[in-house]
Amino acid sequence: MEKGNYLEASNIFKLVLERMVPGDNYSFIGLANIAFQNALSLGTALQQPVPMSAQDPLMVKAFHKYLDILQHEPTNCHAALGVGNVLAFFGKVEDATEIYKLV
Repeated sequence: MEKGNYLEASNIFKLVLERMVPGDNYSFIGLANIAFQNALSLGTALQQPVPMSAQDPLMVKAFHKYLDILQHEPTNCHAALGVGNVLAFFGKVEDATEIYKLV
């Protein structure tokens, strides 16, 4: 797989998800991280915070994937960090900091 090929990585994770053990959220974290990284690499991250109302579709996708994981596994620190990262991206620094303190 070529470096930076997020589509191929996403497809591989989807195959893993089809075969994974129920309750194993590791691959879901990978998929959410791919969505987050994809948003950053496509230049959606600006020098200043983006208002949540801007609804960057890739960041929103990542955010919802992290939340889905937390619904199934509330103590998943990787998903919590992902939520914090997305909130920080949208300029919700205080909310992100509170999450980081919990993890």
